[in-house]
Amino acid sequence: MGAGKTYIAKGIVSGIGAGDTVTSPTFTLMNQYRGAYPVYHFDIYRLSEPEELYDLDYEDYFYGEGITIVEWPEKLGDLVPDEYLKITIERTVSDTERKITVCASGRRYDECMEALKEYENSRT
Repeated sequence: MGAGKTYIAKGIVSGIGAGDTVTSPTFTLMNQYRGAYPVYHFDIYRLSEPEELYDLDYEDYFYGEGITIVEWPEKLGDLVPDEYLKITIERTVSDTERKITVCASGRRYDECMEALKEYENSRT
């Protein structure tokens, strides 16, 4: 809690050009934002079972057009898609900095990570 998950979501929503105020969907389970792409921001911390996502037609959001952000993805169980980017945020000892790790799963996101590495290398 308080590591910066919603802050990352704010950056993504801002990056797609949505001018919306981003808040954590802790009690609504999902917030939706519109910009260049739709963004679906889930906070599933309060779910008892992953199957509760079926009531939200989660597949439309996870496998449709747009960007889906899931806070607390470990609660997805077997509903984790085969392809995704995983962003891990860790607090530092000083608690004023964060260590952010991005890992790809699946060909589509492996290609995204390679493009990001090429971009970073071109800037140095």
